[in-house]
Amino acid sequence: MLALVIAGTTVAVPATARDVAAAPETEAHVDAREEYFYPSSVTVRRGGTVVWDWTGEATHDAVDETGMALFDSGPTPPGGPSFSFTFVAAGSYPYVCTLHAGMSGRVEVPIRAAAAVGGATVVWSSDTVPDGFALDVQVKRTGQRWRSWLEGTTELRETYPAVSGAFRFRARLRLVTTGASSDWSGAASITIA
Repeated sequence: MLALVIAGTTVAVPATARDVAAAPETEAHVDAREEYFYPSSVTVRRGGTVVWDWTGEATHDAVDETGMALFDSGPTPPGGPSFSFTFVAAGSYPYVCTLHAGMSGRVEVPIRAAAAVGGATVVWSSDTVPDGFALDVQVKRTGQRWRSWLEGTTELRETYPAVSGAFRFRARLRLVTTGASSDWSGAASITIA
């Protein structure tokens, strides 16, 4: 049982919730080594920052591959200044080194779902979505297919109205003018009894 206090009254909500990744980091470091990024995949929370360090013996860059042109470190020699980017919204963000074929990585930013009175509170962004961008959010009930819940939202969170059942949520960031987007985030699951 989950107990929520609303206007001084305690309300019991039978529910269990599980995030995609338990307590993702606020900052993650990636080393650009000889011909690969290490680690090749990192997870940061919404509003988390990824820092690329140039530890190899060659010049590298880190360039967003979603088509949204979110970040581009520019060519950086070994030992050059670190480059960082903050990810405000849930999604899966592939990137590459344009100087070395096959050198790629990925940043995972999870969505969060938690029990709330009248349903599930779903959080997909840590801050205001930048101008020109929006988020798409999907929901899936057990035994059903993914379906659109919110398309083109600029809100940070919303409550999904649900009486009971098992639900999964995922989100992606999208550039409105071109339709380019991140890949879908991993799914956050919640069961409301």
